[in-house]
Amino acid sequence: MENRMSMKNETQAPKTRKAKASNNGSGRTFKRGKYWAYEIRRKYWDGNQTRYVSRYEGSFKTKTEADKARYAALEDVEKEIEAGRRGDLVAKGKAKMTFRDIGKEFLALHQHSWGKKTRQYMQTNFEKCKDYHDRAWDSITMTEFQDIVNIGTTYYTAKKLKLLLSGMSKCAVKYYPLMRDYIRECVLPPEPEVEKLVFEREERDLLWKAVDRNSELKDMSDDDRFAAAALLIMIYSGMRPGELQNINPKDIDLERNRISKGGIKTKRGKTGSIFVIDKIAPLVREWMLGSNRFSEVSIETIRKRVNALQDKLGMPHHVLSGSRTTTATTLAEMRTSEDDLTTIMRHTNVAITRKYYDKSGDDNAIEALSRFDRETTEEN
Repeated sequence: MENRMSMKNETQAPKTRKAKASNNGSGRTFKRGKYWAYEIRRKYWDGNQTRYVSRYEGSFKTKTEADKARYAALEDVEKEIEAGRRGDLVAKGKAKMTFRDIGKEFLALHQHSWGKKTRQYMQTNFEKCKDYHDRAWDSITMTEFQDIVNIGTTYYTAKKLKLLLSGMSKCAVKYYPLMRDYIRECVLPPEPEVEKLVFEREERDLLWKAVDRNSELKDMSDDDRFAAAALLIMIYSGMRPGELQNINPKDIDLERNRISKGGIKTKRGKTGSIFVIDKIAPLVREWMLGSNRFSEVSIETIRKRVNALQDKLGMPHHVLSGSRTTTATTLAEMRTSEDDLTTIMRHTNVAITRKYYDKSGDDNAIEALSRFDRETTEEN
């Protein structure tokens, strides 16, 4: 009996773990920790070898959100597989990728990651290039790419066209890996210099009158008060224009005079606490915690209302970011330490803060140096 059992064990093949399938079709949604995730793995045969396409994202709060994102990603996967098969034909010299093909692939690739406004201007700029839509991508010369950029008559419109072409060029690399990157060499028109005017004391006093319902300025509308409140909050806190809309009301703590999460992060700045002094606390309570909030309108609407208010008050047009320049310049003139100024402006380092505010304070430094001999003489 023992011999037969031993023989059976010797002849029995060792158990091995079954290999995990490398192709899960439409993908799967699963829970990972406290978040939901989706995963898609697809393979296809291009005629010579097996290629793989995969997608994964795992930061969804609900299964519904993860499923919705997975279905959207499936469309991108199908388009990538189709583009991959077409790319193999391009590599074999049996097909050509046109300007239209590259553009549609680029726009489809980012349709879920871009905001509505970005999708609109990218699509609009793509339509501006309709004269080149049927041209093979590798047949377009450096001069012609420059002509496309020159369709934009201003620096900003030309920059958006160049941004579109740059994204398309990155998509075209897999089809034409040896093609020279002409887009990088395209030249933009000169960038206009925007002067950030500082809000002077008299202008700030006018804004306080405009926001006050009981002031002598009786012709102020709700939109005017809205614009005046926006400017005053930014001037007296150093808040960025985009933060007026993006700050979560739950993060506003007027008892501690601060907004705990400082809105948005920029290339030159960092997220941090925004300090709210008592003087602007009523404005924050009304316009950022009340029913008529800044977050309910676009930044363009805020800009238009501000310009209309400045016209009504007879003030020169200040750009919205001029409010932060006013904050930094005024505090610098008050001899605020650079460390405190950097904390208030939420910059990553002091060097950025030094470049940010108006340099009118340099006159004070020159005046101080001019007193050097006079004061040393008095000491002697």
